Amino acid sequence: MVYFIVGYLLVAVLVSAFAVDRRISVGEAFTISFFLTPVLGLLAILKSGKKIKITHYINNYHCPRCNTEYKSDKDYCPYCLSEGVKIKPEKTMSIMKLAI
Repeated sequence: MVYFIVGYLLVAVLVSAFAVDRRISVGEAFTISFFLTPVLGLLAILKSGKKIKITHYINNYHCPRCNTEYKSDKDYCPYCLSEGVKIKPEKTMSIMKLAI
């Protein structure tokens, strides 16, 4: 009887490990697997779908001379232009990742 209980807990834990990159949490998956059955826990995990990862690219500009960053495109760096030097800012791309 003890082996059955330990085996059942082990299977419930293993099934809940499949919920790592899913919309259902590991705790919810373990609760379903433990109280209902591991088969229903696995079905709930597969039904939940994967987490959505959104990658957003942001265009920034920076001056190669004074390393000042700008959010919008400028014809010339205002700081360098105040010193009498015309430097065109370069485009850089930043990546922002979101997980939903």
